[in-house]
Amino acid sequence: MFTPISKRQHFPTVLLFMLVIASLLLASCGTATTPTAVEVTRVVKETQVVKETQVVKETQVVKETQVVKETQVVKETQIVKIVFGSLPRDETLILAGTASNDVWDTFTLMAGALTNAYSGHQQVAIEQAFLVAAGKYYPHLAQKWEYNADGTEMTLFLTTNATWNDGKPVTIDDWTFTLDYLHTNKDKGVPWGTLLDNTKYRTDGTDKIIFSFFDIKDPTKPVTNWRFHSSIAGFVPLAKHIWEGQDPVTFKNNPPVEAGPYKLDNCNADTKTCIWERRDDYWMKDAKLSPKYIVFTRQPAPDLLTQEMIKGSFDISQLTPKLAMSVVMPKNPNISMIEWPDPCPRHLWFNVGRAPMDDPAFRHAMSLLIDRKKAGNLDNPPAKPMVAEWSYQGDAPDPNYADPADIAQYDVGKYDPAKAAKMLDDAGYKLVNGKRVDKKGKPISLSVMTFDPSIHGAAVNGFPTMMADEAAKIGIEILPKVVEVGVYFDNSAKGNFDMMYQWVCGGAPSDPIGAYNGLHSRYLKPEGTAAAANPGRYNNPELDALVEKIEQGNPADPVTIGYYKQLYHIVTADAPYVPLFFLYQGFPWNNEYFTGPKDQVEPWYWMFQFRGLLMFIDKAK
Repeated sequence: MFTPISKRQHFPTVLLFMLVIASLLLASCGTATTPTAVEVTRVVKETQVVKETQVVKETQVVKETQVVKETQVVKETQIVKIVFGSLPRDETLILAGTASNDVWDTFTLMAGALTNAYSGHQQVAIEQAFLVAAGKYYPHLAQKWEYNADGTEMTLFLTTNATWNDGKPVTIDDWTFTLDYLHTNKDKGVPWGTLLDNTKYRTDGTDKIIFSFFDIKDPTKPVTNWRFHSSIAGFVPLAKHIWEGQDPVTFKNNPPVEAGPYKLDNCNADTKTCIWERRDDYWMKDAKLSPKYIVFTRQPAPDLLTQEMIKGSFDISQLTPKLAMSVVMPKNPNISMIEWPDPCPRHLWFNVGRAPMDDPAFRHAMSLLIDRKKAGNLDNPPAKPMVAEWSYQGDAPDPNYADPADIAQYDVGKYDPAKAAKMLDDAGYKLVNGKRVDKKGKPISLSVMTFDPSIHGAAVNGFPTMMADEAAKIGIEILPKVVEVGVYFDNSAKGNFDMMYQWVCGGAPSDPIGAYNGLHSRYLKPEGTAAAANPGRYNNPELDALVEKIEQGNPADPVTIGYYKQLYHIVTADAPYVPLFFLYQGFPWNNEYFTGPKDQVEPWYWMFQFRGLLMFIDKAK
């Protein structure tokens, strides 16, 4: 049975209380004088203010205004809402989301099945080397990086005054311990576990780590890596005195010892709620941390969530834009919509280790069954069909990275069920008594895995249903499979799916390495074993070689750009996954207690990205 960390209990109902102020004594001394206004001085402890023969005694209360006019005392006491037992509502930011895993007693990034991306741990407790927000790098546990002349080494300059939330300093020993610990446990699917596969490090004093890069096939051969800073930016050091000797798959890190600005107050599995309190000893003294408390809680079903947003119970939620704009905003003037293009386009992944998904012709035929425009229009604002694996502006990606000839040849993003049927016929998937059979004569029945549509919008579950309808017309059974979020992430990591909706964060349009390096065979694991990337178990040595060349090359070099065009050709021809659409993410924001960003930063509040959002949150006036 889960035991909360503190004695504070969670109550779903908002309580109200009124602070009672002390009596004010207004006495007159000596002869009578003309009545005058009394200037009230705000103090912390009870005190006396003597002005023009009058004595005013005052005791501090929360949000009290006193006006004294001609010997008459006017007292105004504002009601302060209390939430989650004893938290002042106007100092508490409340975020409602959907847990990636229903885990409330473990605070770690090490094991996917034990990671809850909406508990608040990743958002406010951990600290990264750099915070990346709106394309900018902000120094956190590291201050800067410098490459040598040929890009074969990078020096990382560490922050020297950081502390863990248990008071101990963050040192270079924590960094080196973490690098070695993750590499030692890389076969367990830990993040950054493969970082040292082609990278060595050495230290210089107490504040510098020098990384050198080598050919993975020949460790004696130096290679360039001009984008290593982007790989290390999100790195999260572990506290050596906490993690040493622990198994990364089973260790709970509870209470979490981290270097971030908030410390866990309480996490309750019954109410699916975690409360985080701002650290008084946070080492980054100029950080903007407006909320004293931040609450992450599991959001209710859409109908109840709608009502709670109308009442202002949450500051941020994942209520769909359609419901927020049509139902909530007309009834609550404090609610506004925050929208931003999602940096991670959505894709349909194939498990290429399973027949018939191991056949590129079959995968292309499945792509032709998807009416992306129709599915995208289910969302508000509509999702935009895509023809590349990364986010881009306009109607088409840069032809230097995505050859228009490949787009046309491989029908990228095209909807053509008749052509899909012919392609299947030509590839040997024949119709037998109205059922399409595989090459062993067995009727084809497959599933498409997605999750709760209230999280990513209607298009997410709309396209599998439309796809299934079209597949039935040509003799294939496709079953849309909606699962719990935690089940989804576990199945994805272990390859337990036929086809799956997922996103790909490709990076900048001028350097979309993220669209491809997750397909590298370095991440390849047997089905049933969790993998850090490459959920479809794709394996192509030609792609591996190009990915390695791009990783080692300068993104601005024309040679590197040429490699990108080759990669696009391979992926569009092989189709280990196919682009679906580009979402415009939007969510409602309650401005009653805190105001959010306008257009300064991506307004994401999942995982690490929340720290960028936090920089632009202010208390409402």
